Amino acid sequence: MNDAEVALSEPAPSTKAAEITEAQPIERKLIKEGTLTFETADLTQTKKQIMQAIKKHQGYIASENESNTSGSLNHTVIVRVPAKQFDIFIDDATKGIDRFDTKDIQVKDVTEEFVDIQARLKTKKELEQRYLDLLKKSQ
Repeated sequence: MNDAEVALSEPAPSTKAAEITEAQPIERKLIKEGTLTFETADLTQTKKQIMQAIKKHQGYIASENESNTSGSLNHTVIVRVPAKQFDIFIDDATKGIDRFDTKDIQVKDVTEEFVDIQARLKTKKELEQRYLDLLKKSQ
């Protein structure tokens, strides 16, 4: 057995996906996620600052949880903001915070999935149009 027989390669992208990527350059589609944990002397003021940052950066609260354990008041907020606003939002929401217990920021590139879904959608719309054309011809 020689090397050519055992070489592995990725499958070629579908022709529809290839047509879309070749026809026009695609802007990278990124999903940014972050987990921040910190202490604050004034929870009410910090919450107000975060809410102002959410509004300023066209975000919304997806989930909110408040708990009181061991004499410590904890407030957890899951916020959704546009990826382009993410870094500025983090800076605005945590302005004045000196020390983070946790700061974990991750970026996921979903461009390939986006292109694939676009190609599938285009194919489905073409198929729908063919069915509509057939229906018009039928009696």
